[in-house]
Order: sequence, then C-alpha cells, then structure tokens
Amino acid sequence: GVSLVKLLKGMGGHDVRFVGADSNTSHVTIASIRKNGGVLVAMGDGNIQVVLPGQSPSTWVRWLRKVVVY
Repeated sequence: GVSLVKLLKGMGGHDVRFVGADSNTSHVTIASIRKNGGVLVAMGDGNIQVVLPGQSPSTWVRWLRKVVVY
C-alpha cells in the first residue's frame, strides 16, 4: 500500500477527510496519521481502501474517491 505519512509529508493543513463512493467519510487529524500511520490499499476489485491503525475499522473508507486536506 501507499503510506499516508509519506503521501501527506510536506502538505499544509491539520486534518484529512477521506470520502468513499458510498458517501462514507472519515475525518482524521494529520497528527494522528503521523503517530499511528495509515495506508491506502489497492483491493482485488481495483478500488482503494483507507486503513487507519489505531482507529476502528468502521472508520476505514472503502471505494476511496476523494482525499481533502485542510
């Protein structure tokens, strides 16, 4: 997978919102991602899932369509 820590390195902002095709969203602080890590994982069906260690799997967004840093 792609490391969210590396992906977000050098970006401004304090928070990240992940939006899935099913309108499921997850809001995470960049500080939390730096502390606990996180990855974007390619699924077998060609979609992408956000995996956030330290957070409930119910907050992991499947079918990722948008990442908003603010």
